[in-house]
Amino acid sequence: MGKGEAAQSGGLGCVGGLAAWWLRSAGFEVVSRSDVVAIPPGKATDSDSAEKNRSSPTAEEKTKEKDEKELLKQDAHTADYLRSFGSGSTRRMSLNTNATTESDSSDTQGNSRNNLNGLRRRASSTKDSVDLKIVLNQKEKDELEAKLLSWEFNAFEVAEKTSNRPLEFVVMSLMNRHELLEHFGIPEQVFRTYIRSIERLYDSSNPYHNNTHAADVSQAVGVILGNSLINDSDDDLTKASGIAASLTKIELFAIILGAAIHDVNHPGVTNDFLVNSKADVAFRYNDRSVNENHHISVGFKVAREPEQNVFDFFSPEDFNELRKLIIDMIFSTDMAGHGGLVAKFAAAKKDCGVDSANWEGANRSLLLQMALHCADLSNASRPQKIAELWADQVLKEFFRQGDIERDRGMSVSPLCDRHTVKRAASQVGFIKFIVRPTLELFAPVSPRFEQNAMPNLSATLDYWQGQVDAAPPA
Repeated sequence: MGKGEAAQSGGLGCVGGLAAWWLRSAGFEVVSRSDVVAIPPGKATDSDSAEKNRSSPTAEEKTKEKDEKELLKQDAHTADYLRSFGSGSTRRMSLNTNATTESDSSDTQGNSRNNLNGLRRRASSTKDSVDLKIVLNQKEKDELEAKLLSWEFNAFEVAEKTSNRPLEFVVMSLMNRHELLEHFGIPEQVFRTYIRSIERLYDSSNPYHNNTHAADVSQAVGVILGNSLINDSDDDLTKASGIAASLTKIELFAIILGAAIHDVNHPGVTNDFLVNSKADVAFRYNDRSVNENHHISVGFKVAREPEQNVFDFFSPEDFNELRKLIIDMIFSTDMAGHGGLVAKFAAAKKDCGVDSANWEGANRSLLLQMALHCADLSNASRPQKIAELWADQVLKEFFRQGDIERDRGMSVSPLCDRHTVKRAASQVGFIKFIVRPTLELFAPVSPRFEQNAMPNLSATLDYWQGQVDAAPPA
């Protein structure tokens, strides 16, 4: 999910003028870039003071950083592979602000295939090729899968138990639950190799936009979907219905895979940062949905390698439908289009109602777009302790961006100034004006999601509001 240009306040539909105000105050652009209302940065400090105020990396972070650098030294092909997508950095493509664009030849299929050689070697390495059944014993696997449709699901816990492979676990489990690999004739090893490659391309040094976030969003999609198999609805966890039963197999495959790749190779900075710093990738995509364009490109290019080409098992017609669905869904996660998406969905809901079976034609894609968008916003509606963990992670990432902006003499983006942003207040605003109106609009379409997410969201909002009320006057 990226911050960017929001729709005109008049097009925010049910979100209303309050949301337009919050979007502006949170740094989302309304109408045009000249209309951005930025939170004033903290008192200017010199570089020494800024360095002092920045939190020092922990020993674990230093070790992880060192390991990643060593890996990149050992695997130059992987560095070339990332550069082929317009990245100026092997790890965080956005932080290269060299405005010189690369040769179009880097985008040719042959060159991209060569760049995938390093990725293939990593996929077959001892550490990465160990099956999850070796990492998890059968009891642990059964316990985790039992929570697959539960809103109590804790992606942080799953990351720990799977040796930091939560995305593989969640996506493979959902694909098997809906019998999608079998339906399309995709060999499990081909899909597993693909999803492992995707998971490795999430930057684990990002506090928020990493593979754990991708796993959390994918699992939230799983809850929204519910069950598609009639004989899999007897236990208490699966009594409430989702939208899966009214979707085609292609639509099911598209939303699960779309969730998995929706933030792949995220640089840990916003679209506005990429544009303002004149990053290569912003030039490549002409400043429009920069991160989202990049995620889509990476997600499909990874499949060019034969041993992980999950799209090779679709007819040309089915692939075109699948690709369009995924592209539209991932673009829907750009907050620049939040107001427009909400307004369109509200209008369609009046015509189609809350039964997903009645959503037809173009509205079916709109339903999937809104489902993924809500899943991307939904961590605020997890049980309070889990929601609080996610809030801390996103603020860490925002503050890291703010530190970079301050060091470069750039204006510090809204919500990114560690010296002025109030933790609880930032969450109250986000939930009141963005998350709650959006989820309230969508939730009735998926009763399973509604009965789990909405009570938790109210409790979490009360928790943050209590902290705001208890805070001493400034």
